[in-house]
Amino acid sequence: MGRFGTPLFVFLLLILLPLNLAALTPGSDVIVLTLWTEISRTVPDVGEDPVPRDLEGFSKKVLIDAVWIISGMIYGFDVRYVPLDRERKIEEVFTIDPVYTIPFGDPALRITGSRFEQDRFFVEVRYDLADYQLRRLSLWNSNIYPEAEGLGTASFFEGEDARIESVKNGVKMALRNYLRLRIRNKPREITAKVLLDQSPYIVIDAGGYKAKTRVKLNVEKVIPYTIY
Repeated sequence: MGRFGTPLFVFLLLILLPLNLAALTPGSDVIVLTLWTEISRTVPDVGEDPVPRDLEGFSKKVLIDAVWIISGMIYGFDVRYVPLDRERKIEEVFTIDPVYTIPFGDPALRITGSRFEQDRFFVEVRYDLADYQLRRLSLWNSNIYPEAEGLGTASFFEGEDARIESVKNGVKMALRNYLRLRIRNKPREITAKVLLDQSPYIVIDAGGYKAKTRVKLNVEKVIPYTIY
């Protein structure tokens, strides 16, 4: 089994495929992601390679991120955004809720590879799209839904969820960047549906994560401030 050993391999399969080692659906398309997490290492004995600690825990962190991202690429999010307005003493509010989250037991979700590189553990994940999901995506891919891009950040101090927080902030910045060019006055509130157009590109920089995030937008409502 190489460096990973049988326990880790079995653990990954149990998380992703507890019910069914399903073959590909004929004619289906796929989403393929390569995600990573940092790993810590034990002090090795003389002549031994460093051994990563808690591989199962690291693997689970990556898979939780993968499920969130894949769900956002298929079903999208409901977004509510209240921009910061210091003059009106309005605090910023941003909420992003998945329309639907695919379960870990979904037979379309599979691991296709994993590896170590320096202090990171990479997991390659594949999701086979069903026909109804492809039809859903074909609607999003029509010209009526514009694209936007944003760069989100999150500090390491935000904990285990910091990688996904950087993506959420990337979605917020993409929405801001799109509306800033089209709305002259700062709105009071925006609601929208947002689809991740591709897997976010996440890097470590300046004490945290940065996520380059590209989305499709369906802006449902822009509420202006009322002038009396």
